[in-house]
Amino acid sequence: MTEQEAKAKCIEIFDKNKLYIILSEKQATMLSGTSIPFIGQPEGHTVIYLFDDYESAKHFVDELHFEKLENNYPIAEINKESEVYSLSSIISIAMALGVESMDYNALTNDALGVNLRWFCDVNNVNPQKISMMLTSEQMEKIQSNGDGIKVAFSPMKIINFIDPYDIDAAEKEKDLRLIFDAGETIGDYRNTYSSLSMIECLLLLDHVTTKYIPAAKAQNRIADVEYFKQVEPILQEVVMNKLADEANLFTAVDSNNKVIVNNNSVYVLITDLYKYSGHHIYQKLEGVASIKKLIRENNPQRIIVTDGPRYMGIIPVDKFLTKFI
Repeated sequence: MTEQEAKAKCIEIFDKNKLYIILSEKQATMLSGTSIPFIGQPEGHTVIYLFDDYESAKHFVDELHFEKLENNYPIAEINKESEVYSLSSIISIAMALGVESMDYNALTNDALGVNLRWFCDVNNVNPQKISMMLTSEQMEKIQSNGDGIKVAFSPMKIINFIDPYDIDAAEKEKDLRLIFDAGETIGDYRNTYSSLSMIECLLLLDHVTTKYIPAAKAQNRIADVEYFKQVEPILQEVVMNKLADEANLFTAVDSNNKVIVNNNSVYVLITDLYKYSGHHIYQKLEGVASIKKLIRENNPQRIIVTDGPRYMGIIPVDKFLTKFI
């Protein structure tokens, strides 16, 4: 490609209404389905990856074996009309962070690698003009300590993001009613709860154990306490049954690979979707046998079954070991 052809291509790229950029899976906030642009370091230089269509970007992710958390591709859309998410703003921030180049349509017949400063010169872009999205917490910190604004990528929405552990408000309300009406008999309750997903069962168990029982006790509602105490073991039983069928289970360990034991409890996580959002490392568990090993080695009183950021299903260890003796 001649220099003139390269310039024409750069102008064409800059003029596109939409582009697609590869995001960092390790910087992702999976509760909101956002992340920031991925900065690659092939052969010692820094680069961002852009594509003119979504399918090409997905192919790149697959070919380079990027991690897809719960099958979410780490890709976002660049929009020419957006001040914060325009190509000029993203390139300006990238350059301020020391990124040197851009790979366009990598692994396709239309691939082009270009120096960002040269790209800006060709398109008469002033890389000093930067638009960023700041959270209210970031603004408060800037205003309180007077350190000024630190240049950083604005979080971008992951295209087609799905959080399979999210329960919308209407469904949550519907599920919670099942605590009070799931049938006529204990068997009805067990069957109703068994038909729910694991995360829905954890929602119910969390509310019964940590909200409804303590509230009823505090208000001296003895009948309600007794009722919730009947529902709680049914939910615990169903959660344990579902644990036995879960293919992906994890526990939390610290930087020294030591299992996290908090308040005499160990954690059994049903997903690693949020593993880059917290401070702990996720360690894979191989089913019920691994959980029993976790108990033997750490001697906890409780197992907390959770997705991570939302709901906790608390199961006494003795109840778990009795079931899976």
